[in-house]
Amino acid sequence: MTDTEAVQRLFDELAQEYGQHIPFFSTSFGRGLVAWCELRPGGRVLDIVAGRGAITGPATVLWEIAMR
Repeated sequence: MTDTEAVQRLFDELAQEYGQHIPFFSTSFGRGLVAWCELRPGGRVLDIVAGRGAITGPATVLWEIAMR
């Protein structure tokens, strides 16, 4: 097995329980960070290494509310 295959296998095994292993990046963290950044409609967000979307999700919800 190559190193790449080993890493893929590890991530496949952890994927279903990722939220339990990394609780810090919960939805409440993302909402809090979006609020702290004082994002405004029309603003831009760059979520590098988005992962589970802890920041992108709440930012998108803010955008959708503003577009109504």
